Amino acid sequence: MSPERFETSDDESKVRAVPGSEVQEIKPSSGPTTEKGKAIVDYMQTVNKRSIYAKGFATTPEPDRKDVAKLFEPFGRVLKTKFRRDDEKNFKGSIFVEFENPEVAAAAVASNVTFKDEPLTLMIKDEYVTMKSIEKFNGEEFSQSNLDDDNTKRLYFVEYTGAEELDFSKLRELFTEYNKGKDKEYLGRFEKAREAGCGVVQLRDGTPDQFFATLEDNKLGPLTFRLASVDGIEQFRAQIRKRRSHSQNGRRFNKKPRGNRGGPKN
Repeated sequence: MSPERFETSDDESKVRAVPGSEVQEIKPSSGPTTEKGKAIVDYMQTVNKRSIYAKGFATTPEPDRKDVAKLFEPFGRVLKTKFRRDDEKNFKGSIFVEFENPEVAAAAVASNVTFKDEPLTLMIKDEYVTMKSIEKFNGEEFSQSNLDDDNTKRLYFVEYTGAEELDFSKLRELFTEYNKGKDKEYLGRFEKAREAGCGVVQLRDGTPDQFFATLEDNKLGPLTFRLASVDGIEQFRAQIRKRRSHSQNGRRFNKKPRGNRGGPKN
């Protein structure tokens, strides 16, 4: 860590960029040139600014994900926790925690957070990524041009509430009508969640920021949208797996026997 760029608090539990210091910005030498590629980079930076780097967790045993989420929930809604691991998949004792907005992340970093009586080192992820880029690349530029590739897959999800009076067909009509006339077909596959009136939608195109920019107060008809949490996304995927399983079982049950195999014997 470069001392003229970053400083620690007196108890060394926090790291931050030195106010007024010139932190070298790492810019891509051949960054994305397409609208899609640029939007992906912008969204990645947005996520980094609302996420934190938290270090100081015991590596054995690993902390429970639910306990980590509960630790940071007093600051605001936790969307995701990502345990950092080495090449052998061993937990490194640090976690990225994604919140709903940068203000919540800043509030968490400004607080004294402990886990099982051990103080944690906290840092905004965007600052951490900048610091590690300087250390790793020594100021050299790097390329993100692969994000221009049309085959680049980025799965984005949003959650909705307010669908108590809407069944699947009504939701499909609402989403189809919304997609008409848009520059992108944002709303794709959707599944209802366990909670009444709630559900998750996988964006077919664009980022969540681009989708929210098309709405007023994040509303579409009776629905209110927000960023999807990892729990919501897991519910979505579980429903997809369940539907596929039922579909496959139905095909096996209705499959006609070939020849005399499985059929009645004369």
